Amino acid sequence: MKFEAFKEFRRDLTRLRVLYEASTQAYETLHQTGKAIMQQPGHPASVVFKVGAKTIKRPWKSVTFHARDIYPKTLRSVILVQAISIYEVFIVAIVAEMATRSKDWLKDDKRLEMSHAELLTIVWNQGIEAYILDKLMNGLTRGSLSDKLKFYKTKFNVELAASDTAYQDLEEVHDRRNLYVHRMGYPDAFYIRKYPGSTAREDQKIPVDDDYLEQTFAILESSARHIVQKLEALYPQVIAPTYTIGSAPLTVSAQQLHIVTVRCLSNAALAIMRNEARMLVGAVALSDTLVWLAVVGLRVTYVLAGTGETVKPFFKQIASDEKANQIRVEQSFRINRRNIRSSAPSNHSINPLTEGEETSSTTPDGSDRSGLD
Repeated sequence: MKFEAFKEFRRDLTRLRVLYEASTQAYETLHQTGKAIMQQPGHPASVVFKVGAKTIKRPWKSVTFHARDIYPKTLRSVILVQAISIYEVFIVAIVAEMATRSKDWLKDDKRLEMSHAELLTIVWNQGIEAYILDKLMNGLTRGSLSDKLKFYKTKFNVELAASDTAYQDLEEVHDRRNLYVHRMGYPDAFYIRKYPGSTAREDQKIPVDDDYLEQTFAILESSARHIVQKLEALYPQVIAPTYTIGSAPLTVSAQQLHIVTVRCLSNAALAIMRNEARMLVGAVALSDTLVWLAVVGLRVTYVLAGTGETVKPFFKQIASDEKANQIRVEQSFRINRRNIRSSAPSNHSINPLTEGEETSSTTPDGSDRSGLD
């Protein structure tokens, strides 16, 4: 499956190129029209532009002159800035997609300093994984090209370009973009020393001509294509849930529904936890109370239906599994359906998410489990 971020990058870059091409042609038409009008005796002094609800008059002479050179030069510098922005959005967006293919790269040795209240707020509002991912992406957005290179090499062992020369080209277009963002296109001493072959001078704007802009598009697309090819080879598959249906019917007669998510600490534990035929404590089969289970990576989510007594073996079993360091319970809550009122027949299936009453998340034997609310 291809990366959506790459598709969006190519779409936005193509739109930008078409904008440049159409605008360039429009400037040429404006230039030729202005010359023809000014050659006529008694020609109007001003050209009238309509911008939204406004009508704006500009002198034909300056508009005609600028349409030949100034406007296209300015447009190319603006297109350069926008093209780099599209590339940097891609660099960050594809990282978000990587989290749908693997979670392992999120693990590192960094530490978070926060209060219990802050930590619990994160867990309840968005989850730890989403918080860490957002934090990484925000840092990547604000970082320089060298920061992005370091991130990709550290996290994925992937370069931003196919060769050192290609990366130097990528670095140069970023540096020239920075000149137009921060210095109106005038190079500073650092740029001149870094690129001695550019013939740049501090008192002259460094140009962005047609050839350079076309080269920029090629450099950015080549880098993006290189990145997706490397990442696709490393992580070809999206993490997709697989579902298994159990034997327990989802009917009104089921007094309780339990939704439990566990994270397996090994592939061997995963094979055990996803087996719906597994015999639990008390020689009870998991499938007897299982409505369905879903598996995403090493995470298994169960939906169980029955009474407190019938689901008790399951909770005893996962307590034993957790004590044996096979799993970690991430969430566990119960929907109490004993007092449900329905005009439907007793064997009529209902939606557990819209009927019933959610109660405290204790295990069926009455013992509290911290953090399972």
